[in-house]
Amino acid sequence: MFRLFNNNEWFIHDQEDCLQYELDYRNQETDKWTVTTLSTTDLSAEENGRRVYTLLNILPETGYELKLCSVNHHVRSHFTELMTILTLKPGNVTFKFT
Repeated sequence: MFRLFNNNEWFIHDQEDCLQYELDYRNQETDKWTVTTLSTTDLSAEENGRRVYTLLNILPETGYELKLCSVNHHVRSHFTELMTILTLKPGNVTFKFT
């Protein structure tokens, strides 16, 4: 289960049982979604226990929509609420999972 936590953070209730995450995102000016599958090893851990993933190769000063779900043995959770962000320069965004 996920809960939107801040502008670029989701609170994850099932992080210990989750094998993978699916992060779907798109530039708001297009209809094409990019689907990224993340394993728990793709996430970095911070001192406070939050897990962090940096989305690379996105455009600066651009609006993006994102949604996230967990995947466990090919079963997907419900997606999070759609999150809208505006990137800053240089164009990478870090997401924190707690």
